[in-house]
Amino acid sequence: MISVQKTNPLYVLNNNSGVYGASAILYKDVLKNFADSLKKDLVIFPASIHEVLLVPYEERMDTKSLKEMVSAINRQEVVESDVLSDNIYVYKRESNSVILAP
Repeated sequence: MISVQKTNPLYVLNNNSGVYGASAILYKDVLKNFADSLKKDLVIFPASIHEVLLVPYEERMDTKSLKEMVSAINRQEVVESDVLSDNIYVYKRESNSVILAP
């Protein structure tokens, strides 16, 4: 079971156990159904191995600054063994795919 909780404008995606919840992005149609419900592509922030943050994608987003923010948070706030990635990703509804943020 997965859960998506809204903390405006962020959504937290994890599983019910809260352990290794970032894997919920791999569950069949989870990203697709969520993005379709918002009618938006999604930016995926790998907060840790336990959860990812989802934000509706906007063209005007400064993805370079967002990536720098994720990297800084990973170094300062996340236990090294729980770091998933310093990159951010975009889920594209049209192609049902995840790409590295531009």
